[in-house]
Amino acid sequence: MGVDWNRFAKMPDALSVDRLGLLLKSSFGRNIPVSMRGRLSSALSNQDLLGDQGAFVAQVSKIIGPLFGDGRKMKAKDAAHLASAVRQFYNLAVGSVD
Repeated sequence: MGVDWNRFAKMPDALSVDRLGLLLKSSFGRNIPVSMRGRLSSALSNQDLLGDQGAFVAQVSKIIGPLFGDGRKMKAKDAAHLASAVRQFYNLAVGSVD
């Protein structure tokens, strides 16, 4: 008997497209379209990406980027804000409660 700390250290479904969608919706007012969900789902389940925050942020930002560029290249300021939001998502999902 005792407390299983692992049950409380991380959210079990933290790495989901729906959770990322909630962050994007609250930060930018944008929804993740169905066409992007499959690619995001495979990125969020890629263990190699999860082990490298920089690669994770770059890959997920690349997938989501077209939401913010209106068919053109994304502005540097918008790219920085998007990367910051993806980094926040990574830290909340992969990082543990200390």
